[in-house]
Amino acid sequence: LAQTLIILGYRFYNAVSQGLVKGYFFTHPLGSSIFIGIIINSAFRSLTGRGITWKGRTYAGPTDNK
Repeated sequence: LAQTLIILGYRFYNAVSQGLVKGYFFTHPLGSSIFIGIIINSAFRSLTGRGITWKGRTYAGPTDNK
């Protein structure tokens, strides 16, 4: 919780000092949550062998070359 408050305080300070809309500092946790969700989904798909789909191509997950 303390880290989150520090980050939000920093984002608010930057918004004020750069003349941005003050409410934008709330978008940081939202963006971070979306990013973490994408990473977890990618890791899950890769580890279960379904691969990663990007621009219509599917890249295979890890293979055992033993």
